Amino acid sequence: MLIRVAYGVEENQISGAPNWLNSENYNVEAKMDSPAVDELRKLSEDQRKLERERMLRVLLADRLHLTLHRETKELPVYALVIAKNGIKLHKSKLGDPYPNGLKGPDGLPGGPTSMRIKPGEVIIQARPVESLAWALSRLLGRTVLDKSGLEGNYDITLQWAPDEGQGGMLKRPEGNQQGTDNAPSAESSGPSIFAALQEQLGLKMESQKSPREILAIDNVERPSEN
Repeated sequence: MLIRVAYGVEENQISGAPNWLNSENYNVEAKMDSPAVDELRKLSEDQRKLERERMLRVLLADRLHLTLHRETKELPVYALVIAKNGIKLHKSKLGDPYPNGLKGPDGLPGGPTSMRIKPGEVIIQARPVESLAWALSRLLGRTVLDKSGLEGNYDITLQWAPDEGQGGMLKRPEGNQQGTDNAPSAESSGPSIFAALQEQLGLKMESQKSPREILAIDNVERPSEN
């Protein structure tokens, strides 16, 4: 999970990982000093994300002696496209202050271009549909490409019944080549992510294959205690 976050890739874009990397659990505590925090506050949201990823890569190289190289491989992806009955998205308005919008960790407004991802819900303010594709990629563990052709920024709320057996993450539809599983699981009382996407936003995901960059792990070692 840390490698995924540090390099901005999905689960199926990492190869060569030893079994313990996905089976052993660790507590990781990393702290920034005050000057680093102050510098982050001066950056935009996207710049802060890139800087946090860079710091996490340094941590992994230091504590796990992680080294890797990049390759290109044909991988299964989802294409996010407009569903048969058309879109149901709300286009954001320039200058909308979002007084009741998302809040940051400090309780202050998160700004007009904000996003929140949690089990069973994605909320996006004034961002392009590409941001929704990115959020779905994080949840599904498979790259979702924005093929909707929609331009501009949108306010998006998507709610579904998360799969509790996967800690709130989502099941990929097995044997469904179109990626439009409309049936909720037996233990859930709400729609699946695929059904919710069509019903609430007028979008759907179709299974495709596409050349994707993968991370091939050359070396990784179990971290020692502090």
